[in-house]
Amino acid sequence: TRNGDVLHSLSGIYAEILIVITSASILAEILPGSLPLFYFHDYLFLYLFSVGILIFVITLCIMFRQRFSDNSEEKENKLSSIPQKTGHLKHISDINTFFKVGTTVFGIIVLLTSLLEIISIFVSPNKCMSYVSAVQPVLRSIFILFQIYFLRNSKEILDILGCIRNLALMHLFATNIAVWIRLLLWEGMKDWEVAVHVKHNSSVVWDKNVLNFTVHALESDTNAENISMHYPNHVVHYTSNCWWRVQKSEAVDVTSVQYCIQNSTIGLIWEKIDQDLNMMHSIIFCVIFASSSCSSVIGLFQVKKMYSWKSSSDVQFIKLFQSVGLLAVFIYGSCNVIAGSLLQNKQNLLLAVEAVGMIIQGTAQYLLIIQVSKKKIDVSNANEKPGRQSVVFLIFCNAALWILECFVTWSHLRHKYMLTSGTVWLIATRCVLPFVVFYRFHSIITLIQAWIKAYRQK
Repeated sequence: TRNGDVLHSLSGIYAEILIVITSASILAEILPGSLPLFYFHDYLFLYLFSVGILIFVITLCIMFRQRFSDNSEEKENKLSSIPQKTGHLKHISDINTFFKVGTTVFGIIVLLTSLLEIISIFVSPNKCMSYVSAVQPVLRSIFILFQIYFLRNSKEILDILGCIRNLALMHLFATNIAVWIRLLLWEGMKDWEVAVHVKHNSSVVWDKNVLNFTVHALESDTNAENISMHYPNHVVHYTSNCWWRVQKSEAVDVTSVQYCIQNSTIGLIWEKIDQDLNMMHSIIFCVIFASSSCSSVIGLFQVKKMYSWKSSSDVQFIKLFQSVGLLAVFIYGSCNVIAGSLLQNKQNLLLAVEAVGMIIQGTAQYLLIIQVSKKKIDVSNANEKPGRQSVVFLIFCNAALWILECFVTWSHLRHKYMLTSGTVWLIATRCVLPFVVFYRFHSIITLIQAWIKAYRQK
């Protein structure tokens, strides 16, 4: 309807305004100037979390009330021997299993980091944080806890929200994006500060000046350092996914679009890796990229034998998020090519070769994923099942790359090895690497879905 389209557009504009205002306020506070830290954005995040929690609470109250009324009607029907079926719970089983597992696991990881931040605030001997700043981790923990439940029961809750579901989904989308941008800007500023500034303990008099001064530090929680890599971007993917599809039908089809449980989780385990191990990891990456590129090209020719059962418009959401991930791979690979070509030695040359292999592998795999997502076997090739071996091999390759990029690539020593040119590449990589990990996990889930659907003959 016309009103539905207007509400859909307004909800998107609302999310854009929230993201822009929050990002601008955070950036204005961390840049050199007279504006103090936490001057604006503390209250903005208080609004974001509070409204999000309010949406969850209202939704849960309505849902529990409906369940209670349904149970009462069911008992009355049993007594009167007139069975009646209700349809409020019919969507719960339709949610993708991968999405359920990813939402629970990665949500718990972020919840634990928020709880560690709360503990660090209360046990800190120096009470230098304002009450608004101190209450934010508590609200974030409550928000994440509700969000896990929301995403596991999304179909039922979307039916309950009714006409305001566009606005609710876009508020959740904007909140997750704003939190991630804040963490990204803060941690990027820390990298820049370490590289170009001299850190001095304020308890020791600076010998170059008789004055002793302190500033408001951003390290409110050392336990949650690099949390931007832990933050579940699959939540952002899911809420934008629902918002994308919600205008097309009253019952949002979650099963057809949940190909990704993106989790940009990174660095829960930090290891000290020397240069020899870095070379070994680069060799492993080169081997994986070369083999998976060949497999993608072979699979691309084989899947042409299958018939198309979906149009390009049916897979445009997969194509959108694959394109975002591929763009991140291009940027990340380009940074590594530049960093690898700056110094003429074996390690940097190997890094440049690895980056070129990453770009080639990403391009070939992108083409295969788009094609196999639209294909399906028929009677003529039911026994042959063309391209299935390539799909299975790519699933394992992407799983290996995802694990390596989560627990190896982001180590400090490896960044010194990769980005010897300065802080620009370090910050660029920090911004792009979560999307590279997003691309890996999204590729795994999309290939698994293609393997299940494309090679099943009904």
